[in-house]
Amino acid sequence: MLVGVTGSIGSGKSSVAKLLGKFLSARVFSADEICRQMLEVDQPAYLELVVKRWGTKFLGADKKIDRSLLREHVFLDLNIRESLESILHPMVRTRLLEEKLSTPAQCFLVAEVPLLHESGWENDFDGIVCVACDTSHVIDRVKQRDKVSADEVEKIITSQMLASKKKKRADWVIDNNGGFSETEVQVTALAETLKKKFCHRGSSQ
Repeated sequence: MLVGVTGSIGSGKSSVAKLLGKFLSARVFSADEICRQMLEVDQPAYLELVVKRWGTKFLGADKKIDRSLLREHVFLDLNIRESLESILHPMVRTRLLEEKLSTPAQCFLVAEVPLLHESGWENDFDGIVCVACDTSHVIDRVKQRDKVSADEVEKIITSQMLASKKKKRADWVIDNNGGFSETEVQVTALAETLKKKFCHRGSSQ
């Protein structure tokens, strides 16, 4: 069973996905991590960007992609963002569906996918979890984590689907405005809910 974890930037998706994976004894798939791997030197997305799209525009002296520079342009230029997504998203989705096919029917696979709804992948999942967090908390977290300004964080938030819409389109919502222990209680309860909902179905297949 494939369970998607999504939410706005800085909402705590990674932490929730890891916790959920732990409580479900499940593998955790990270779309962001796959993107990072594909943008390494000589990997598929890197070659597509360097050879066919932007040449050396976003490369440093070591030939590696300058991720800070690329991120800055992604949220300033819609064409660049759409080009990047058109390259990365199909590759990531293919990898995700391969992981899904290789996961036994009675087992869970947890996938952290930030742009799950924006990419139109809802039908790939058996259930979707939205991690919700107030904008003020999100801005503070991302500023500290990525060493960026509040303006930069707000641009990223604006480029994504509204958090309120993600909550409405999810099957379950984790409120991550509190401390870790509060989040852990919610994820524990969610894991039990998922086991009751899906394990009998999986065992009968």
